[in-house]
Amino acid sequence: MHSRAPLVAGNWKMNGRTAGNERLLASLRDEFERDPAAGVELVVCPSFPYLGQAAAWLRGTAIAWGAQDVSSVPDGAL
Repeated sequence: MHSRAPLVAGNWKMNGRTAGNERLLASLRDEFERDPAAGVELVVCPSFPYLGQAAAWLRGTAIAWGAQDVSSVPDGAL
């Protein structure tokens, strides 16, 4: 039986601001490049307004990005 690599995904739950996202994405990108966590798939799912930012910061890396569902709250998880 062929097992699939573990998937680690971070859903931002309607959180995030441009400057803080930049620090987080840069940190993830730099850390994953230093230690690629062999056999683990890494995904970030920012809020919709930050999809382009995530795509730009993660372009060329092994880190995937995706969208989360919409929410009626302006910030954070319920």
